[in-house]
Amino acid sequence: LLRIPEWQREYSWQATESGQVGVLLSDLKEFVESSEKEYLLGSIILCDREDSPQQKSLIDGQQRTLTLLLLLFSARKYIRNQKLADSNVDAHPQLIVDIRSCISADLNEYRPRVLMNQENANKIIESLYHWSGATDGVNDEIFFETDSQSLTQSNLVSVARYIYSEYFLKDAWIPKSEFL
Repeated sequence: LLRIPEWQREYSWQATESGQVGVLLSDLKEFVESSEKEYLLGSIILCDREDSPQQKSLIDGQQRTLTLLLLLFSARKYIRNQKLADSNVDAHPQLIVDIRSCISADLNEYRPRVLMNQENANKIIESLYHWSGATDGVNDEIFFETDSQSLTQSNLVSVARYIYSEYFLKDAWIPKSEFL
């Protein structure tokens, strides 16, 4: 479990093509399409927590970590709604389990892998988890409550929606036929 310390800044990455989210996704796409075997994501610095040995404090890499979490939420939703997983293909069921275990510490219910330093942000992340497992149009109310959300909450919601609708649904990232 990664916990973002109280003194860390808000989630500030913007959901634009030229912003940090767009640059990260473009870079990841370039890597996937290349013949490269390794990808340098950048450093992630963790620190042990004396008050909770099973947790690590996420000192550096918060923005990337949260963006990758939102990418996995969006991928989970896309795979489900586009019916991309084929139970007759050996790797597909395991891929679904792997994605879910990356975003939840429990396969049967939501137990976060990343905890924000703001309780309301954690509620948004949990809402996005439920959105990621739902049919299109279900649990979308979080996208329309942005007026009452903090900057972090609004950015988390905007980025998840942006990745899902602008990259996945429009085949702008990885073509549907090659997604899995």
